[in-house]
Amino acid sequence: MNTITEEENKVIEELRSRTIDDVTPKMLEDVSLFYRFAKARDFNLEEAEAMLRKHIAWRKEMGIETILTDYQPPEVFLKYVPTSFVCLEKTGSAVRILDCGRTDAKGLWNVTKIKDLAKFCAFRMEEDKEMVIKRDGNELGKKIFYPIYDFEGMTYANAVNMKTLQNAIYIMKMFLDNYPESIKRIVVINAPIYFTWFYAAMKPIIPPVVIQKLKIHGTDGWKETLLEDIDANELPVYLGGNRTDPDGNQFCETFIVRGKTHSQELLHTKPNQKINSGI
Repeated sequence: MNTITEEENKVIEELRSRTIDDVTPKMLEDVSLFYRFAKARDFNLEEAEAMLRKHIAWRKEMGIETILTDYQPPEVFLKYVPTSFVCLEKTGSAVRILDCGRTDAKGLWNVTKIKDLAKFCAFRMEEDKEMVIKRDGNELGKKIFYPIYDFEGMTYANAVNMKTLQNAIYIMKMFLDNYPESIKRIVVINAPIYFTWFYAAMKPIIPPVVIQKLKIHGTDGWKETLLEDIDANELPVYLGGNRTDPDGNQFCETFIVRGKTHSQELLHTKPNQKINSGI
């Protein structure tokens, strides 16, 4: 449970007063809205207001208010962007895994624009946020996100690919700017040795408070980290838990989207051409 001082509360209430006419009822479903933006800027009122107003503008640009009802994810994203909700961890944050290492980045950039991918990512973030807020929304500063980034299979070419780095930075910055004070933990697993170059490019945009929540693992130790926070019965076997599909599949492919590398379908698809997802 987060505690705030009298001075911090004054900043939160003044931030509310200054922006209440511009925020929407949907935004107010998160009782921690003003707290999150104030804390993200160390309770500097002017900076917190500027950050929140940028967030309001971003929501309008991306259509966040109705994204969960009106947005139809492109088939190519459903099939080739390997991000999946896994479960809620022990305190109720949403665990989501991204199979970074096997993602066909080259093929993906062939068929999409970064802003379209950003909207799909925002859609997934909003799905997780709504689920957590509806469950534990009255808890001040409730942590919402627990992402797992799996880099198994990551090639040197993808690790140093400039377009991949630029797009990863774009998505990460969008996440940090618009969902402040919402991360429970970030766990990187199966990081290859050249992940250090990828991380070096990302680190400058990551606030120190987020870096403190980041756990980076190679091939060892990460299952223990995950099991500290996640019930084994909720975690798929391949991630160190006990959960399988009804047919015994340890990768839980009924709800986990795994990355597909070197997809000829993607490489030979024209940009913005629809792909039959088979879903």
